[in-house]
Amino acid sequence: MNFEQSEFPQAREILARDAGWKFREKNRKHKAKKLENPEIIKVLELASKFYQFQLRQHRNKNEAVSYLKDRGVSGEIARDFGLGYAPAGWDNLIKAVVSVRNMNNHY
Repeated sequence: MNFEQSEFPQAREILARDAGWKFREKNRKHKAKKLENPEIIKVLELASKFYQFQLRQHRNKNEAVSYLKDRGVSGEIARDFGLGYAPAGWDNLIKAVVSVRNMNNHY
């Protein structure tokens, strides 16, 4: 970068060219898109919504909100970053998903 008086992307391309390599940014982006799985993304979004809902509705929400406020996290920050609350227990999310699935199957 110093020798060529350039920023990193340009210096990288110069080095690659000098070494006889070609950079293909499109391939990297294409590979990243291939890794995206719509079903996994859907499940992660549902889990995120569950935990955000817990922060607003759980019986211990006041403790969680106080904790966030003590750490300097406002409600706006929690909303913007999708923060939530994970209640005690390892299977809360599973129970909620099963409950919703069962409810949907009955109607």
